[in-house]
Amino acid sequence: MINEIEMYNVGFGDCIICNDGENKSKLLVDCGGKQNFSKEIVKELNASLKRSQQNYLMLTHFHSDHFNGLKNLDGSLRFNCIYLPNFLTANILRLEFASIARSSKNYKNAEYYAALNLLTCVPNLFRFFANGAKVVFLNKTYGFEEMSPQRCPLGLRVLWPDMSYMEQTAKSINALLNQELSDESKAVLDEYVRHYYHALMQRTDNGVLYSQNSNGEDLLDRIYECANINLNISKKLIDKLSKFQNKISLCFDNAIGRNTKPVLFLSDVTQRGYRQIEKINDLSPHYSAIKVPHHGTKDYFIDNLPPSDMLLITNDGSWKRCRICDEYYYAYPNALLLFNSNFLKAGGCGKIIEL
Repeated sequence: MINEIEMYNVGFGDCIICNDGENKSKLLVDCGGKQNFSKEIVKELNASLKRSQQNYLMLTHFHSDHFNGLKNLDGSLRFNCIYLPNFLTANILRLEFASIARSSKNYKNAEYYAALNLLTCVPNLFRFFANGAKVVFLNKTYGFEEMSPQRCPLGLRVLWPDMSYMEQTAKSINALLNQELSDESKAVLDEYVRHYYHALMQRTDNGVLYSQNSNGEDLLDRIYECANINLNISKKLIDKLSKFQNKISLCFDNAIGRNTKPVLFLSDVTQRGYRQIEKINDLSPHYSAIKVPHHGTKDYFIDNLPPSDMLLITNDGSWKRCRICDEYYYAYPNALLLFNSNFLKAGGCGKIIEL
């Protein structure tokens, strides 16, 4: 049960702790932002997690404003589990390696970095949290409900990604990719996928888990090596790869059982993605709090969210390129809008929201 939310003022970025209110279990949902983490924020974040008996970490997706603050956390922190959206299928991995191995004058752009962040995330986590924590890849089919209570904090359920949809989409894009690549290029790409997959794979009876048994440095070297291959891929296909990457995102709520104060976290899901979530899930008729998509920006604005007491908008309005959408004020007049910049107190860090 989530009874408190701690929301940190990291500017344009997500850094939120879900707390049971008794410091028995805490879930850190993302840890990143456009501005540098101040010493005060880092101090308070570390102190909050150290007060908890059990800590969990969830990275909803692989944009830097959701995880670049991890390097600031105290290395002695222990996480029982680290949750990531499931991307470890051969079809999905193949698209990610293709995204970093393509040829273009401006290849180091959004989809390049998203793919690089995704592929390097796990080996980097091995280095940051060398404490035996399990890295668990979640999706709607294998979510928190299928795990043991020790790996399932705060009564959560996974709403997205839906792997049948993800695999079908990845297969169709790979079919187009095969039309543009030579047999030699396809063989090279597939070899990188096989190496990555087998370097991390560890199966258990309850799903796919990953531990730090692999050589993270070796894996990082291979990933950066792939980035120098320079595959020739058309701009049209690159656009499809970019749109697909936005779907690799972990969305969740805790609207199960008799919970009267559920919360909904929508990561950076697009409007189309939210329609898919609505289609395949029974969302609560009312939420205590909703973390809106993509920092409340206009392109990701959703006008039919379920009724809620408050909307969490992880944006302080300082980054002019990604302004907070004014429509939230008009579309949800009965909800309290809470921004990153609302959460300032003596230390300049965050504030606890009681649900």
